[in-house]
Amino acid sequence: MTNGTVTKTYTQTTELANLNADQSNTNIRVFVVPEGSYIDWISTNIEPIGGCTSKEDKQPTKLELANVPETVSIGTTIEEAFAGVTGTVTFDGLPSPVSVTAKDLIFESIPDFDTAGEKTLIAMYNKTYKGANADKPVVATAKFVMVASIQSIAVTKAPSTMYFYKSAATQSVNTRNINLNDIEVTATYDGGNKAVIKNSELTFSRTTVPATAGKYDITITTKNGKTATTQVEVKASTATTIYPTPSSLGAEDNTSGWTLSNFFGVASGATVHARFINYCPGTDNWFNWIIEIRGGDHIFDLRADNFGWSEQRDWGAGTDPGWLPTIITSGGQANWATWLAAMNGADCDAYITNCGNGCFDAQVIMKGTDNKTYYQYYLDIPVSTATDVIAAFGIDHSHILFYTEK
Repeated sequence: MTNGTVTKTYTQTTELANLNADQSNTNIRVFVVPEGSYIDWISTNIEPIGGCTSKEDKQPTKLELANVPETVSIGTTIEEAFAGVTGTVTFDGLPSPVSVTAKDLIFESIPDFDTAGEKTLIAMYNKTYKGANADKPVVATAKFVMVASIQSIAVTKAPSTMYFYKSAATQSVNTRNINLNDIEVTATYDGGNKAVIKNSELTFSRTTVPATAGKYDITITTKNGKTATTQVEVKASTATTIYPTPSSLGAEDNTSGWTLSNFFGVASGATVHARFINYCPGTDNWFNWIIEIRGGDHIFDLRADNFGWSEQRDWGAGTDPGWLPTIITSGGQANWATWLAAMNGADCDAYITNCGNGCFDAQVIMKGTDNKTYYQYYLDIPVSTATDVIAAFGIDHSHILFYTEK
């Protein structure tokens, strides 16, 4: 099948009657029948009676490459260097491209593949949709750099201490992601030259750590087998309650548009806690509380209704599930209509943690007017700095009342 590989094995449990006129003929007849569809034969190891009455074959018209390495060590074979390359092939008249792997492609490097410097990879695909030789192959190119072989690596920036805060919302979260961008590795090449190597060119023995205070080893390996070891320390963060201003945000009749409170700082490793009552009109999911986080040149807005966005990406159902928040109740997955009704007057505890490693967390516990507790969390959201993280609460056609020191 063009969208995957499917194997179906059927075992006949009772003996079939031989309906052939000649009882010595033990051949069986098999029918492949479409219903409300059509079958376009790509290949077969039998020739059906009457032939493969499929549509015409398709010629390739375009090839696009992905996963081309940025650097390749001198001495690596071209097969090894580009084994992970993938591509998509567009065929004439077909609405969707077809994925191919390195084994389906022919690779060449110009001007050569054995000296240092920038090179051009030429990849060719020369098959039709059904696997016959194409009338004309399709070609794609990409740039890469040949570099001297890595003789050793050293960790020149160890991962920062990673802080976490476990609230009632994250009691079931047992592991945390390591921010690999927080680690810097320098390679020493043939001839003694040194340069920082991109983490995408390295393999890490672990990408997560237990959500438990402790120190955890990480082994880093290059493509040619050179290794270095570092360690990430995980610590529990302590929450400090703050009292955002103004204490009443948004008009009581829920007519105020997008409005933010005053910003407050969240120091590296710290967790701030604020408690508020959320009021909403009960019309649209997004007319509820908002949390805005700013770190360096990154701005993130997190909504109460399981959605968020930044200048870099959007969060929503089915997009980047590793970073999606989760809304659950003490009794299981929330029903949206029930949740929305319960949010008008919900008593909320929000926790914002600067994890200290270039990421932050946001956790909210919402005690609804239906006497159910709803939990939501956003974890490991990256900012461009571990310091100078600021945050604010907001509303959109809703209003919130903060608890105060008084």
